[in-house]
Amino acid sequence: MCGICGIISKGSVVQDSVLKMNSSMFHRGPNGDGTYFEPNLGLAMRRLSIIDLEGGWQPIYNEDASLVLFMNGEIYNYIELRRNLEIKGHIFSTRSDCEVILHLYEDYGTHCISFLRGMFAIALWDKNKRQLMIARDRMGEKPLYIFQDQKNIIFASELRTILSCGLIEKSLNPKAIDLFFRYQYIPEPYTIIDRVKKLPPATFLLIDENLKIEETCYWKMEEALPLQGNSSDLIREQLDEIGQLIIRSDVPVGVALSGGVDSSLVAALASRQYGNQMHAFTVGYEGRPASDERNVAKKIAEYLNLTFHEIELSNNDFIRSFPEICGLCDDPIADISAFGYYSVSKAAKEHDVPVLLQGQGGDELAWGYDWVRKCFILGELKKRILSKDRKAILELFALVMKERMRYPRLRRNWKDLLGIFYSFNQLSDFYKNPQSIPFYDTLEDFNADYTNLYGALLEDMGRNQYSFGNNSTNIPEIDLTQYICKTYLLENGIAQGDRLSMANSVELRLPLVDYRLVETIIGLRKGHSDIYDSPKAMLKNIAKEMLPDWLFSIPKRGFTPPVHLWAKSVLSVYGDRLIDGNLKTYGIMNANGLERLRKGQKRPSINFPLYFNALVLELYLDSIYN
Repeated sequence: MCGICGIISKGSVVQDSVLKMNSSMFHRGPNGDGTYFEPNLGLAMRRLSIIDLEGGWQPIYNEDASLVLFMNGEIYNYIELRRNLEIKGHIFSTRSDCEVILHLYEDYGTHCISFLRGMFAIALWDKNKRQLMIARDRMGEKPLYIFQDQKNIIFASELRTILSCGLIEKSLNPKAIDLFFRYQYIPEPYTIIDRVKKLPPATFLLIDENLKIEETCYWKMEEALPLQGNSSDLIREQLDEIGQLIIRSDVPVGVALSGGVDSSLVAALASRQYGNQMHAFTVGYEGRPASDERNVAKKIAEYLNLTFHEIELSNNDFIRSFPEICGLCDDPIADISAFGYYSVSKAAKEHDVPVLLQGQGGDELAWGYDWVRKCFILGELKKRILSKDRKAILELFALVMKERMRYPRLRRNWKDLLGIFYSFNQLSDFYKNPQSIPFYDTLEDFNADYTNLYGALLEDMGRNQYSFGNNSTNIPEIDLTQYICKTYLLENGIAQGDRLSMANSVELRLPLVDYRLVETIIGLRKGHSDIYDSPKAMLKNIAKEMLPDWLFSIPKRGFTPPVHLWAKSVLSVYGDRLIDGNLKTYGIMNANGLERLRKGQKRPSINFPLYFNALVLELYLDSIYN
């Protein structure tokens, strides 16, 4: 695990620019660094030693040193790959998991990536072809930012790193900021800086010395082969396998244990394979509110014989850490749970546990969110409406009205108490975008209009509808799965987890987003719809074999801090920054809008503090410009 960066240029690379980028990633790799330079090429890395502590230093070369490799991440199946490569005559110089990539490339070229099971961002320089390959893992666990102009292509594991080279103008991207206010994060491939993009997951680039780029998507989850058979048996097989692979490490491995089914399942899978006592870390909240899960997590830790550590987070702790957390996320992410994720990895670091397992992905892959079913139902109604089924129109109006009665926050829109206007807007959208499927950005909770708060920078934004839904497979369950994995899971979940764990020099591993498990779930859905099964049934069926019965009778709470207290507290402490700070300076919000936000403006019609998003962005911009 580490951070990587580099520059390939039509002219000469300024080594100091590469070294500046590498120094900015010290937190990602405090154990050492490595560099490689040619006149038009500079590559570098910071290392967090996890496997082959003495010998796994990068760059790593093949037998004749014609290939140069830098990698961020872990290849979980490296032992099996190495065994096969050695049988074929390849000679290894280290025990590092990374080295298998070089020898696979010798045999299979760019197809080498298809053999890898793990999380990775790769930079591989082929001296003979004078060609640089950079690649990202299938689910996007490891980040890679890219900038290109006429002279250079620059890449790095973090946005702050790529900006530290001194060769990129820090111009804000209005579309990205508009997206942030809609979704609380910036969907890939956008970033807040104009002309800096993220390399999409499951993608590799081939770059020649003239900066010509060839881009290839090497994997799509929706192309998984259909599967027949007992779903529990097939999913259990993949979980057992990744449970063995995910714990491979030459340093201690722990688990972030929230008390929910997903993290408990991960703890059970890993601990029964782990040869030593595994540590579990959880957070709780001052005063033990209803969302505090420490008691549940402790009971699970005792059941699995884990060494248990708990961290209590106070309101004052959150206030004090808030500016730092906003910057450490690297991208602006307005998730109030970020402080908890950060605190868990910090505790792991303090207890000398540099590898942490987490249950991220279970909700997204196994229908853990209620809104996913709403999207599915809307999609089915849309099909019928477009086929001129008049009854479906009445059902749409009834569905919207039922939501209004069920959720008080939606009834606060007094101009449309019964949702009639909203229903007509939905109908209009159905006819305007017949190929798209309803996704969470089209639901009423996400559909508020607050563009009257925008300033000059965003004056042309907000009139466009950003919809991720595009009916690509004609199987709604599969489309919904891939969309949530490419949006909320990728940026709000995976990206946030990577940045906040690496800020503490801790490697985060996510067994529930293993691509073989994902392919199994997609393959099963091609043969049988599970959208109306009980939430997360596919994972609970396996978890019940390893965990106590009482766990499954506890209502789902998620990792939920005291949201309203924390949000109001940071507004009271940092709110004055909104009046004359970055949002005003860069024309993001107008003066009247900033006054309203300072007073506690929420999104129209729903009970979510829009001012919190604004505060996150305000303080985040300090990390970019100051």
